[in-house]
Amino acid sequence: MLDAFVRVRTPQDVARVAAGDPHRLVPRLLVVARAVSPARERHVVHALRVAGVAGRPERVCRERLSRDARRARGPGYSDTDG
Repeated sequence: MLDAFVRVRTPQDVARVAAGDPHRLVPRLLVVARAVSPARERHVVHALRVAGVAGRPERVCRERLSRDARRARGPGYSDTDG
């Protein structure tokens, strides 16, 4: 159900729904938005920030970007490798 909502409604609508229970809904909505597309996730995160919805959407995105960067470097990579 969240999948359909995130796909067809505006990011601002998603933010308004998340305001009802941000600690529970924001992570779920971001997962769904990420599955739709990276652009949709960015739009939803922006709408959440503008709406002042708690749940730390920017932290979730930073963690995802960090994880993706580690994957891109491949196995055996260390930050101390020079």
